[in-house]
Parts: sequence; C-alpha cells; structure tokens
Amino acid sequence: MRPTLQEIAAHLGHIRQLPSAAGWKACVDSRELRAGDLFIALEGERQDGHAHVGAALDAGAAAVVAQPERVDEALRHNPRLLAVADSRQALLELGAMARGRHSGPLVAITGSNGKTTTKEVLAAILGGSRRVAASQGNQNSTVGAPLSLLNGLDDHEIYVMEAGMSQPGEIARLCAMARPTHGIITNIQPAHLEGTGGLDAVALEKGQLFRWLGLHNGVGIVNEDDPLVVVQAEHLRRRSAFSLRHHRVGGQTGMESLGVDEHARHLLRLSGHEVRLPVPGQAFLACAAAACALALELGLEPAAIVKELAGFRGAPGRMAVRTMAGWTLLDDSYNANPASMGAALRTLSQFQAARRVAVLGEMRELGEDSLRLHRETGRLAAELALDQVWLVGSAQACAAFAQGLADGGSCATGQAASATELAALLTPREGDAVLLKGSRLTGLDSLGRLWA
Repeated sequence: MRPTLQEIAAHLGHIRQLPSAAGWKACVDSRELRAGDLFIALEGERQDGHAHVGAALDAGAAAVVAQPERVDEALRHNPRLLAVADSRQALLELGAMARGRHSGPLVAITGSNGKTTTKEVLAAILGGSRRVAASQGNQNSTVGAPLSLLNGLDDHEIYVMEAGMSQPGEIARLCAMARPTHGIITNIQPAHLEGTGGLDAVALEKGQLFRWLGLHNGVGIVNEDDPLVVVQAEHLRRRSAFSLRHHRVGGQTGMESLGVDEHARHLLRLSGHEVRLPVPGQAFLACAAAACALALELGLEPAAIVKELAGFRGAPGRMAVRTMAGWTLLDDSYNANPASMGAALRTLSQFQAARRVAVLGEMRELGEDSLRLHRETGRLAAELALDQVWLVGSAQACAAFAQGLADGGSCATGQAASATELAALLTPREGDAVLLKGSRLTGLDSLGRLWA
C-alpha cells in the first residue's frame, strides 16, 4: 500500500500529525496541486520550486518538502514544512520508500528508442491477467520516476517503469532507487550525445541497467539484433532475449512477421498464434517483441499475449495513425534521433497512399555529429523515393537535411523555421499519408491540430 503522509514525514525525520486523504498525490508543480497533496520544492533550470512554497501552502498542501534556507523566513517554521538538506535527494528517497513497500516484480525499461511504447505495450499485455501499474507518461527521469512510484504504486502485483537518461549516472541512480528485478534495453543508438560524449558512452550508461540486474540476480531481456546491447548483456547472470532477425523471442519460442498490410502493420505470429499489430512499422514490431519476451519470462502464455496485443491502442505522438479529412496522419512527433527518424521514414515508405509526404523536424542533442547525421537522414529520405519531403527547424539543420536529399538524387519540397510557418505552406490532399517526425522542440505535434 502507498505510504501515508505521516509515514513520509517520519521517513524524512519529522514527527508530525499530517492529514492523509486516500487520493493525495505528490507533485513538483504548484499549479497542479490540490488541497491535501504533497508539494516537493525542486530547483530547476528555469524556476525554483521554493519560490512557490507559500502558494502551495495557501492552496491547501498537506505538507511541503523543501530546503529551509531557500524558503521565505516567515514560512520556515510552518508545521506543514518538512525541512530537508536536499529536496531532489529526498524525492529519490521517497521513491525508494514507495518501492520498498512493493514485493512483486519491478520492470525497468531503457534504450535510445521505444522506451515508452515498450512500457505501454508490456503494461497492456500484463494487465489482461495481473494487477499492473506503470510509470506515468514519459516520467522517466530522476524526478519523474520517483514521482510515478509515489503516485502510482499501490496494491499492484507488477510495476513497469521507464528509465531515461540525459546525463551520466542517471540510469545508475534510478536503479538504486527503484531496485528493478527485470529489465529491457530496447536498443542503443545515437541520442543525447551532447550530454554523454558519444555512442560508446551512451552504451555504457544504458548498460547500467544490466549491470544492476547482474549484481542483484535480476533478469535482463536482450535485443540480440543490437550488437551494443549484446555487449552490455555480458553483465547479466540471468537473461532472456528476442531477435527479429532470427525469428526468436523468449528462448526457443518462435516469432516472425508474415509481412505488412497497406497501412504498414505487421502480421505477427507468436508460437503459432497470429495477430495483426495495431501500430504500423518495424519499430513497433521490435517494441512488441521486447514486451513479449518479458511477458513470457513472467509466465504468460502466447495466446494471452496475442489477445492483449490485438487490443493495444498506441501512445500519443508515437506513430499514432489518425484519419483526417480524406487523408492519413502518421504522428510520430514526440521526439527524434537518427535511428527513430530512419524507422519512421521506412514505415512511411511502406504505406500505400496517393502521396507519401514526410515532414522532418530538426533533431536535437546530437553534438558535433549533428550536421552529418542530418545529412545521412536526408539521403535516406531520398533513397526511399517519397513524394514530398518538407523540412522544419534551424537553417543549419535544414541545409544539412537538404544536402543529404541532394546527395541521394532528390530535393526538398520546401522548408520552414517553425511548424506554424509550415502549416501555411502545406495543405494535405485526399489520399495523402503525412508523417510528422522531429525533436519535441520543433513543435510538429501542433500540425495535427492546425490541419484539423
């Protein structure tokens, strides 16, 4: 069961009589706070939550976790203030406290691409027969993950969490807090290169999940089609695996794709049971395979897995297919790196449509290799012979995309500095299939609303 606020106060070294309604939640944004909630004041890049402690108390916060020296002097002796030396560390400790009250399996999922989709697919599969909780949305950081544990883990048999990384050491800290029993590394690709220093460094950071599992006798699910994941799997003592290349999932259990339909959706066969996957593309097939391997490891039967896969409805912004006014939108706009961009472009190329139109947004956080990786992505788009390619982002990124298109014998249809500017230039036509793919800050997700 979830801890009470009084138990949380005691854990932080305070003996207080605090109200604890069953529906309280922990939050770090005072604008989301309701009466009876727990507010945790964190210093961020743009704002310091300590400046909003007074507002949180006025809004009825049952308790506030904060560093007293950062709070207005008049509030430092408020009986609802739980003083701590480091509020970020306190949040991790509270996440660990919530984890300690859960005796069932905890699955951690990391990787360069597909973390959220794999998490959602796995939770859907397991949820057909088990009481399952999962981390909320993309709350996968050293702030979001413990918040999700505090708010989402109650009387559940299995918890599924996403573990993200934007700087060195983050995966290790998340493992120490959440103490996973099972883990998946979906893949290791060029992403967050600015914060880590290169692909080898990314592999070492992602590999901290397998290192933790190896040290604590946990089970790792290995993507045998990714050589960098295979190297990190050397840390494991217990493992299962999946391979699209060798039609294998969960040891000797057979799995293969029987081809795609006109909407690029795979027909998957798992131990003789067939299912048409509800989300298009090879990337979703890989996420489904990873989830299947973990579900088999936890004792589910292939027939039950296939049944739940058929009912999965996808995650917003992650190859979500929407029928618009006579045309189809493939919204994969949540984020992008070269590998996920390539996968999305290949999915569009398999889609049967009057015109296949790619809207490509700038890819961020690629470090010194950024322009080269944009050029390579542009060349791939040209090789796939799409009907139109529109570019959105900075002049440098668009120029690199355009150079790659030219190298592949094609040219950009047009470009814009923002999604709003592009909406005025591109009007999809009946029969089109339009892909949106780019880093979050390019704002491509707004195009669906602008075109609606």
